[in-house]
Amino acid sequence: MELTTFAVCRRVHDRRFLLRPDARLTQLVLFLLAVLAPAFGVQIHAVTILSSHYHMVISVSDQRISDFYEKLNALLAKAVNVLRGARRGIVWAPGELGIVELK
Repeated sequence: MELTTFAVCRRVHDRRFLLRPDARLTQLVLFLLAVLAPAFGVQIHAVTILSSHYHMVISVSDQRISDFYEKLNALLAKAVNVLRGARRGIVWAPGELGIVELK
């Protein structure tokens, strides 16, 4: 199976600081990536999380990238809502998943 490398960016709705760094968020993200990456055959090369968005560089088969990010973003959104005590359930900006294939 041939892997393709992608740079991915996902923004928080209204650019709120829901992803602001702290130990609990770091543990949460590391746990989700440790569980989901092997399940979807994803190789993670780099992750940067800023207060209002994240960047990742990953390698994955083209068919699995949508499945991986659908699951990651859904679980991360639910956990961030609990972690931050968010009253609005919306975490991600609509249509803001940026995926660029790296060559």
